[in-house]
Amino acid sequence: MKKKQMKKKQKIKWAKALIGEIPNRVSVSFVFESPLKILADCRLDLDTQKVEMRFNLNAVEIEREFLSVVAHEKCHAQQFLSGRLVMTNEFCIFDGIRYNNWKEIPHHIQPWEIEAIEAEEKAYYGF
Repeated sequence: MKKKQMKKKQKIKWAKALIGEIPNRVSVSFVFESPLKILADCRLDLDTQKVEMRFNLNAVEIEREFLSVVAHEKCHAQQFLSGRLVMTNEFCIFDGIRYNNWKEIPHHIQPWEIEAIEAEEKAYYGF
């Protein structure tokens, strides 16, 4: 897909097709915010145990790039659903290890992010 502007409905349809199947406990939402804002995020609602993946469709135009972002967020969704990752504002638990003040750990060396970045790279480079 060439880098061009798509209408919102078309872009949502495009994004849904690229995301593919997701587990029942995962919801997906799309926003059209500033392209400079966050591209995507994934959160677990501790009360309902449901995961929400949220994508800013103004921040991505290229299919390959979007697929890598989807792979990254799906990795986080799986981490949450399997119980490997639990996040609160105060702490994070990943693979049984508690990280207090986890927001102070640089993003690229957080173990749950390293795993998601590997999934992202695999989707982008195809290996």
